[in-house]
Amino acid sequence: MPLRDTLARVDADLAAGRIPVARQRLRGLVSSFPNDLTLRRRLAETYRLYGEPAEAGRWMYLESDRDAVETAAFEARYGTAA
Repeated sequence: MPLRDTLARVDADLAAGRIPVARQRLRGLVSSFPNDLTLRRRLAETYRLYGEPAEAGRWMYLESDRDAVETAAFEARYGTAA
């Protein structure tokens, strides 16, 4: 399915309150398009709807406007690379 069609389904899922389905579709898109930072941002927004700051922080980690609380929650959950 083309990217645009899948994003339209994500929007429809979110409008219908199907947050887990939208999240799963976005995770699939991030897997298929790992360099598309807009998809990572959308996935972070979906995790915010879930109330998951650590996961939102995970997907926003490379962004300059990331939320400090989410970043701290991500780092606390996953630690450092060392």
